[in-house]
Amino acid sequence: MVQGVFTNKCTSSSQADFLVITHQGLYFYDDYTSLTSGPCLYEANYGATFYGFSNLPDVTQWEAAMAFQNSWVDIYTGGEVYRWQNAGNYLSKIGVYPKPTKSHIQFITSTSISITPTNLVWAVHRKDTGGHLVYYYDGTQYYLYNNQNPKQRVFLQNATDVIDQNSRDLNIWKDLPSNVVGLTAVDNSGAEFVYVTWPDMLHYKLDRHGQIHNLGQIKLS
Repeated sequence: MVQGVFTNKCTSSSQADFLVITHQGLYFYDDYTSLTSGPCLYEANYGATFYGFSNLPDVTQWEAAMAFQNSWVDIYTGGEVYRWQNAGNYLSKIGVYPKPTKSHIQFITSTSISITPTNLVWAVHRKDTGGHLVYYYDGTQYYLYNNQNPKQRVFLQNATDVIDQNSRDLNIWKDLPSNVVGLTAVDNSGAEFVYVTWPDMLHYKLDRHGQIHNLGQIKLS
């Protein structure tokens, strides 16, 4: 799932459309609060949105999707990243992609890394701490990359020592359930997040205070 990259997919005034990606198709919503009332648009053809790459793997091979700064969408699959840029109500491919996951992470964080995540479950961008942080989860552990210190960390869910240079706790995932399959920021600051669980398709909001709010079941029709 990604939020904030698409505009005007639902109405002429929608500025932060929400996209849920499934193996059955793409579901667009006006915003995350509309997830329980149903999509405004359904696309069975992924190529209508994610087009331009002749070698893009089938959606069943996609591991994670990430919205970056409300300007780009990144699809992680098989050790590579495909990237598109927000062009309003459609996406425009970035021609220098696909890139290896390691090269892509180094590019978006301006940080040299030595550990590369694989077999991803989800990926998310956060920037409310003053830096550009990206998190990845592989089903076992979390990976953090940052353009500020700490620039690279791998940690377990219960870690309490993932602290930035201003003594802020960077592990905000301590209470996430194990069946989260998608997670995205819900605002431009990347301070609050929405995630979805599988197979029940329930979605939750994780606020800036670490509190989790059950928002109900996502409606796909």
